[in-house]
Amino acid sequence: MPSKKHLTREPDSKDYEIVEKALEFVQENKEKQPSVSHIAQAVNLNESAFEDLFSRWAGIRPLQFLQFLTRDYAKQILKQSKNILDTNFDSDSSTPGAMHDLFLHCKVMTPGENKKGAQLKIIYGFMDSPFGACMIAKAPQGICNLKFLRHHSKSQLTDWLAQQWPLADLEIHNKEIQMLSDSIFPQDINTARTPLHLYIKGTHFQIKVWEALTRIPLGCAVSYQDLAEYIKAPRADRAVGTAVGKNPIPFLIPCHRVIRKMGPLGEYGEGRARKAALFGWEAAQKICPKKNIT
Repeated sequence: MPSKKHLTREPDSKDYEIVEKALEFVQENKEKQPSVSHIAQAVNLNESAFEDLFSRWAGIRPLQFLQFLTRDYAKQILKQSKNILDTNFDSDSSTPGAMHDLFLHCKVMTPGENKKGAQLKIIYGFMDSPFGACMIAKAPQGICNLKFLRHHSKSQLTDWLAQQWPLADLEIHNKEIQMLSDSIFPQDINTARTPLHLYIKGTHFQIKVWEALTRIPLGCAVSYQDLAEYIKAPRADRAVGTAVGKNPIPFLIPCHRVIRKMGPLGEYGEGRARKAALFGWEAAQKICPKKNIT
């Protein structure tokens, strides 16, 4: 068996790969409730190095992080976040919610723009992020897609992007997308952010769901039923779940902040472990802001 690594370097995107493996191990062995020592062994680290990794990546120790992923904590957050959508809208109806002070402005593709899709130029690129490698795509009107690589190759995600925008002219521009990525995943979450513009297309129902998602603040969560009631479709929680699953810009449109009413985090299009990572990381930032997340 290979010797366990000692990590002493500064935080970088590679930390997330180990975090995800650790969270996958926890999910697969949740009945056994593995100790921090056993989780560290599962990712080929000694316990001290594993503690250091979580301190770099999330700003807290792994045991505290795992407490944020429990059913009891999720139910507590749902209770604390009750009516958060109404409150957030009422406080300033002109300003969307924010992801660590990133103000989002959504522009919806009109039917006329859809017909002119052949004239649309979309640039895209592949970047590392604190939550894994991802592809970001941008139209002149704003960011139109964000997708984590997970088990996909870059060519597969390029094909996927072409399917989303079959009439558009696609060009890879890693340098320009890197600059955009620096705004999406800021170095310092405590400073003011330049507003980010999103460009989305979908059915009227999907748009309502996605726009509502942008109003959920960091560290908060709502249930699918809460979301359905907010958009005046109280019996459509299944349809809401489907719309959430089709979110074209995860992370920025924070569908990971929608969880099941009884507490479990539930599924996520970008992977259950990544949803747990995002949920726990945001909870950590709420109690102990960590400036450098890259």
